Amino acid sequence: MKKKTYEELVKESPVTYEMYANMEDDGNRYEISDGVLELMSPSPLFIHQFICHKMQVMLDGSCQNEFIILAAPLNVILSDTEVRQPDLVMVHLSRTHIISKRGIKGAPGLVAICPFRRIS
Repeated sequence: MKKKTYEELVKESPVTYEMYANMEDDGNRYEISDGVLELMSPSPLFIHQFICHKMQVMLDGSCQNEFIILAAPLNVILSDTEVRQPDLVMVHLSRTHIISKRGIKGAPGLVAICPFRRIS
């Protein structure tokens, strides 16, 4: 099957996770919101990355015995038409079954969106 481009996929509705996963890699990052393919902003600012890193270090220090803490980019697949890429994700050790090779399938214990995202 030929991989579709962003331009081809935005014309189709709803966009599903399978369509997104088989999309041609154009170097951009995308999310699916209610079946709509959305282009994410360009790479984050330094301060955004710095804050995310500090948050991850703090969470690792206090929660690593109970949670797996992961940083973006990582797909959180909430449904076939809802796929997000939060900055940080925490999955409780009792729920590791939601971790797949494609990302997190279902709602994790916590997601964090760090401040200072670039607005385009």
